[in-house]
Amino acid sequence: MSATPEAGDPLRDFRQGLDDLMAATRRLRGRDAKEAKGGLTFPQYRMLRALVDSETGLGEAGVRVSDLATEAGLTSATVGQMLEQLISRGLMTRTPSEADHRAVINRITAKGRRALDRKQSLVNTAFRRQFDELSNTHLMIGADIFARLAAYYDEL
Repeated sequence: MSATPEAGDPLRDFRQGLDDLMAATRRLRGRDAKEAKGGLTFPQYRMLRALVDSETGLGEAGVRVSDLATEAGLTSATVGQMLEQLISRGLMTRTPSEADHRAVINRITAKGRRALDRKQSLVNTAFRRQFDELSNTHLMIGADIFARLAAYYDEL
């Protein structure tokens, strides 16, 4: 039986930090829906980045919506909606596969690549501003904590 965290307890402070992180994530989603810095919302950015990472070397095979969803950490329904939005903005194309009539090929356009590059630059700048000064030891500890947090959420 584990003890309940008490005031001044580092575990309690850690949990508060996690709660603060989750609140910041919700604020990002709300801000992103209004502003979309770099022309893409953060989920759209993650999905396009997953698309670009996945399509390397695929040729005609394309990337399935379910694979994009998994890579971006989103639901297939969300990715489907985002694809339609990005296609309507000229940032992506969706064409039937010549090799398999049941499949579609999702591809980023040049305009989509520019939007992705702009958002990537904003993300990289903010990330470096916050984390460049951390030592490799701190970064490794952080990576371990994130892995444990992922396992924690998967356990709930």
